Amino acid sequence: MLIHELLAKVHQEELLREAAHYRLISQVQLRSARRKYSYGLALAWLGSRLYKWGNLLQERFSDTETIAPSQAVKSCI
Repeated sequence: MLIHELLAKVHQEELLREAAHYRLISQVQLRSARRKYSYGLALAWLGSRLYKWGNLLQERFSDTETIAPSQAVKSCI
């Protein structure tokens, strides 16, 4: 009977270690999912700002007679 109790205890300890391992994995996955999307709103706002500023600059300096195109623009880079 002692061997059966010992085997049951060893099996229970293995199950507890496995459960703790899976809990750690799920916690890491939750943290990485939150971190992945935490910058989303800020990046969307920054993208819209850059787009608007780019349009304003293009409207302001779109007169091609006053600004000569650069060498990179001429060579289509």
